[in-house]
Amino acid sequence: MNNIYLTFDIETIVSPRSASDDYVITCFLGALYIAEELSKRNLKATFYISLSPKNLAIDYLCYSEMIGNLISILKNYNNIRLAPHLHVKNIPASFDCFSDSFADYNYDQQVELLSYAKEFFENQGVFVSSFRPGGFLINETYYKSLFDSGYKYSSILPRSIPPVYNYNSHCFTPNYPFLSEYNIYEFPVTSVLVRSIKQKDELLNLSPDFFSIDSQKILLNKLEYSCINFHSFSIYKNRLVRENHMGQMKNNLFYLFLERNMEKLLNIFSLTILNQNTIMRKELIKWLDYVKIRKFETKFIGDI
Repeated sequence: MNNIYLTFDIETIVSPRSASDDYVITCFLGALYIAEELSKRNLKATFYISLSPKNLAIDYLCYSEMIGNLISILKNYNNIRLAPHLHVKNIPASFDCFSDSFADYNYDQQVELLSYAKEFFENQGVFVSSFRPGGFLINETYYKSLFDSGYKYSSILPRSIPPVYNYNSHCFTPNYPFLSEYNIYEFPVTSVLVRSIKQKDELLNLSPDFFSIDSQKILLNKLEYSCINFHSFSIYKNRLVRENHMGQMKNNLFYLFLERNMEKLLNIFSLTILNQNTIMRKELIKWLDYVKIRKFETKFIGDI
C-alpha cells in the first residue's frame, strides 16, 4: 500500500534571487489553482497556510485579509484540510517578532503564536489540529508548545532521522509517521540526500520543487509512506529551478537576464507578471497525474 501525504505550503517567496512581494499571485491564485487540480483528480491534500507575509514591505493587515478570504474559500473543498504555517515576521504579538523563524522564540512566545494561529483559523470556521513551522525549523520547546496549545500533529523535515534515500551511498531507509514528544504525531516530510546542483551534499524534499517525476517514480513506487511538499508561489511566478528539471538551463537564463529585470521595471508602475508556463506548475501536474494513475492512496496529515 502506497500512502501519499500531499502537502502544500501557501506562502510568498523571499529567496534573494527569486523574491516576489505579490502575495495575490504567490498565495491566493497559486493556492486556488492547486485546489482545483487536486479536486479534478479527487486527491486529498493538506494546505499549510502562512499567516505572515515574511516580508516587512508587505502590509500585514492587507495580507491577513487576503488569507482570511482564501481560507473561507478553501474550507469548502472536502478533499483539502487546512492548517497554519507559522513564519513569524510581522505577526502581531505582545513581543517583537524580529525573526521569521518559529525556532527563534521561547516556549511562552511559541504558545502565544500557536494560539493566535488557532484563533485566526477558527474565526473563519476552521478548527485546526496540525501545524508546520516555517522552514521546518524547531527548537527544544517545539513539541511541548504544540501540546499545550491543543495541537495533535506536526509535519517537519527532521534532520535527526536518516534520509529515505541517500543518492551517494544508495542506502534506502523508509520512514513513517511516529509518536514524538508530548504525544504529538510527527508526519515527516520525505527527504533524500543528494549531491545538489550547488555541488554540495544537501537534504532535500522529495518534491516537484526539486525533482522531475520521471526521476523519482522508482522511489515513489517503493515507499509505503511518503510526504510530498510543494509551494503555492511556484505556480504563477517563475524562479530559479534546481536539480533535474527539463529545460532548467534555458529557464534560469531567461529568468535571470530577462524576466527578473522586466519584473523590476513593471514594479515601478505597480504592474506584475503572471507566468502561466512555469516549469514548476507543469511538473506539479505531472506528479499529480502520476499519483492518480498509480492509484496511490492520498491522506490528510493526521490520518494514519
